[in-house]
Amino acid sequence: MNSIAHLCCSSFNGHIYNIRALDMVHSRQLFHTRLFKSDEDCPSYLQEISEQILEKCDGLPLAIIAISGLLANTERTKNIWNQVKDSIGRALERNPSVEGMMKILSLSYFDLPPYLKTCLLYLSIYLEDSTIEKKGLIRRWIAEGFIHREGRYTAYELGEMCFNELLNRGLIQPGVTNDYGIVKSCRVHDTILDFIISKSIEENFVTVLGVPILTIGNQSKVVRRLCLQGVKKRNSTVLTADLVFSHVRSLTMVRGLLEIPSLEEFRHLRVLNLKDSSELKDHHLENIVRFFQLRCLNLKRTGISKLPEQIGCLGCL
Repeated sequence: MNSIAHLCCSSFNGHIYNIRALDMVHSRQLFHTRLFKSDEDCPSYLQEISEQILEKCDGLPLAIIAISGLLANTERTKNIWNQVKDSIGRALERNPSVEGMMKILSLSYFDLPPYLKTCLLYLSIYLEDSTIEKKGLIRRWIAEGFIHREGRYTAYELGEMCFNELLNRGLIQPGVTNDYGIVKSCRVHDTILDFIISKSIEENFVTVLGVPILTIGNQSKVVRRLCLQGVKKRNSTVLTADLVFSHVRSLTMVRGLLEIPSLEEFRHLRVLNLKDSSELKDHHLENIVRFFQLRCLNLKRTGISKLPEQIGCLGCL
């Protein structure tokens, strides 16, 4: 890590600031505040096991936040908390910066209900350090079919509940809030995003093209959700011939692709996000009426000057 820091220095004698881990006092304060809203409200029967868990977190704030988010959704019994502590194992003691964090994030991930796992994996389509608008994210969850209206709750209200639960578990971080304290956007910590991306690739949830390190590991040739990133050269091949795109339900283009691929193959699209694709022109949407299942379309900051008349025929949009 220090060698990377040295490379980033602007001068030979540049100063490197070493970020220290939290001491036990501040670790305990963060842990108890996340779980009990106060440093003094931890039940006496959980104090010893709390200390043991914090020792495993080794002063890493993200580890403490993730594990407290997991424990917040379990019974407050010594037996359950002991199981969580034992599940962490000795990974953090061996390599607190990487392996241990992945272990804790795996515990948090597998503790999620299925619908929330799906919502979390969807965040893998966003770039590192992105500010993710809550309203747009929930609409995409709905368009993908992850969330449906249930009882007296609308699909959007249930989406807000999912969003808030991910916040409470520490898997996403609050961004902009309004005057009433309501979170309007979120961010994903780099380490958590790396974990989400690895899980998405492992489960063939999202296929990312344009970034070689993220493309590695795709086992299935059938693509369900496609994210195109980082293509900077003209006449470069964006879509590889060995992948099947006829089943793609979601297509996202990021960082303003210089070449817009043909959309004719994507007949079953539900979500089409072309935001910031400056090379996108009116003629690219000439056949958009073919996407009869389209439910979500984002054309912000593109080269589109007017929408085609037949867009009104898309009944799901």
